[in-house]
Amino acid sequence: MRNLVMFFLIIIGSVLQAIVPTWAFLSHGKIPFLLSIVLYYAFTADRSTTLRAAFTAGLLQDALGLIPLGYSSFCFCLVGWIVCRFKELIFGYQLITQIWFGALANTVTTSLLWGLLVLSNKMDPLFTWVLFKGVGAFMEGALTVPIVFKITRYVDTRVGNVEEATAS
Repeated sequence: MRNLVMFFLIIIGSVLQAIVPTWAFLSHGKIPFLLSIVLYYAFTADRSTTLRAAFTAGLLQDALGLIPLGYSSFCFCLVGWIVCRFKELIFGYQLITQIWFGALANTVTTSLLWGLLVLSNKMDPLFTWVLFKGVGAFMEGALTVPIVFKITRYVDTRVGNVEEATAS
């Protein structure tokens, strides 16, 4: 049941990521709904579930954007794996943790994706672009991840994937 809910949430996240408009003050970056869902599963599920979520979310992000297939999957899998590796050492249900990890993960993913696109000659190597996007990505991640985490946790609790006593 958890995989079905995860897939449903990734589909909803990809639709939201595609239709929610971008804002100039946030560097016209897409709101990271898909990365937020990956981070949720990185904090709450095992590594294989996290990597399935990351791979699927990345493919959908690439398919809906102008990014070669697999680039976002690589970035999401890397971030998901790192968070899974160290999740026992941090308090994933704390708001401040979600804000910082969301901000850092979105900044790292945006920068890594930029690097992959530059290496494959799909984008000009303008450092000012990645700096501008990085600041916007930091703010977008900090704002989006806690909200998506809360909604995803609510859905997971209601369908019985996690116990309500541990939900925050």
